[in-house]
Order: sequence, then structure tokens, then C-alpha cells
Amino acid sequence: MKSLLFFIFSLVLSVFVIVPIHGQTEGVSLKSWLTLGLGVELLEDLDLSVGRQYGLEIEPIAPSFFQDNLSLSYRINRTFGVQAGVTNTQVYLSGGGKKQKLRYYGGINLNQRSGIWRIAHGLRFEQHTAAETRYSSRILYSLTIRPKSTWISKDWRLTPFADFDLYYNLGGNPISQYDERGEKVGKMAPYGFHRARFKLGVSAKPWRNFKLTLYGMYQREFNTPHAIRHFHQINVENPNSGNVSRAFSNYFVVGLSGKIYLRNLFAKSKDRRTGAVKDDWDDTESNSSSPTTVRDGLLTGH
Repeated sequence: MKSLLFFIFSLVLSVFVIVPIHGQTEGVSLKSWLTLGLGVELLEDLDLSVGRQYGLEIEPIAPSFFQDNLSLSYRINRTFGVQAGVTNTQVYLSGGGKKQKLRYYGGINLNQRSGIWRIAHGLRFEQHTAAETRYSSRILYSLTIRPKSTWISKDWRLTPFADFDLYYNLGGNPISQYDERGEKVGKMAPYGFHRARFKLGVSAKPWRNFKLTLYGMYQREFNTPHAIRHFHQINVENPNSGNVSRAFSNYFVVGLSGKIYLRNLFAKSKDRRTGAVKDDWDDTESNSSSPTTVRDGLLTGH
């Protein structure tokens, strides 16, 4: 377990301390996200999740996007789960109107326990439609750490958590690349690791079937040494015009999400330890630790 924690610490450190040398610290904007969701237990191990997320720019205040998600999750056992879904995003354009983007995804989840902690790993593949020009597909690694039991208030079941996401881009519109002398070396698709997110928050359950989450999230985009060396960078400045192609998108988000859960729609759930039929969802088993519901619908913003 010590080696796992050391790996996690090293990964976070490399992204937020070492890698940002190639990023920018200025121009970090502030955003607000509001998410509303519904989770339905169709069968004992099969869940349906739908949700909508609204994005708001803070300075100046203006709508940024809204996003709809539909996903199915299947729990193979207490450790493994799979998930697939589709996300429809409508982005507000600066000149007026909206642009629609679709992505389809599928992934696997691994759930671990270590002392008082629950650790969930996720690996997801996304395929995007042609409207998304920054990449054609992405691979996302996600990590969630939370305590095994509720903290602070048992009445509200307050539970802190930490999330970490690392994105690997594939494809996308080629970007003109330049060497150290400012000479153009060609146009390359900016594949590779270019984005990381770190989130801290607390979730509460004021009622059995309702979950409320408040969080803060920081997104940083960057170029790795590999991307610089092999000319697959984003945030590339044209030395002749000064124009920047595919500028970094670094920002902070203050987010609030609420989700309603409908339990046992078509079948009674059974306690996996005793085999007894449960009339109500066991929060500690099905919500907090389930490897397929760690991110509650996978609404990840634009």
C-alpha cells in the first residue's frame, strides 16, 4: 500500500509542480458549474444515470455551456464495474448561437480499501464527433479517495473526498509546430498528456435518496517534455504573427451538484454479505463504494 500511495503522490506532484514549468500561470479564469442528476437502480447490479450540467463564466458573468449525460453502469462484483454512456454538450459561442458536441464513452472501474480509506481507479475511453476539433478521442485515468465512513456529522452523512483526473488526447486538428529557431517544422496533431484536474469537496445526504455535493476544482493544461521534443504541443505561438494556436485552458471551478436516487425499480436488492433482501439502498455499499458510481454520471464539463 505504501508503494501505491507513493505512486499517487509522485503522479500528482509531477503534474502540478514539475509539468507546469511548460504551462502558464496567468489567465486562470473562474467558473461555476451546477449539476442536477437522477440515478435509477434498474436491477440489482445495473444502474441508469441521467444528468444535466450548467456552466457559467464568472468574469464577466455569462453562460458557458450546458451538458446532458446518459449512462449505464454494471457492477461485476464489489471490486470491478463497467460503464458506458453518451454526453451531449451545447457550447455557447462568443458571437452568438451554440455549438453541439457529442461524445461516446466506455470504461472500467476498480475499487480498493485501505484502512479507513476507499480508493477507486477508473479508466475510460471517449470517442468524439467531428465538432470537437481539439481531439478526436481521449483516454481518461481517474482516481477518487474518500474515507470509508462518514465524517463530521452522521445526521447529514458528510463525507470529504479528493479526485484526480489525467487526460491523454488522440487526434484532433493539426497545429503548426515550430522549432527553437522559430522555423516551422510542419503541422502535427497534438496527441499526448495535455490536461489534469484536481478536485476537493464534501458530499452530504440530508435525505436517504438525495445526495448534495460541494466542490472546488482546478484544471491545468500543459505540454510534456515528450510533446515538446516531438512537436505535438498545444498553446503554440506563431513567431511571425504572435497568434497562439490551441491556447491552454486553465481555470478554477466552484461546483454544486444534487442527485436523486430511485432504488429497486424492478427487483429487490440483496445484501452481498448476507443474501438478505433490502428494501432501501445501502448507502455505504451501493453509493459510496460502488466502483461504477464514483463520479455520479461522469458529467465532466466542457
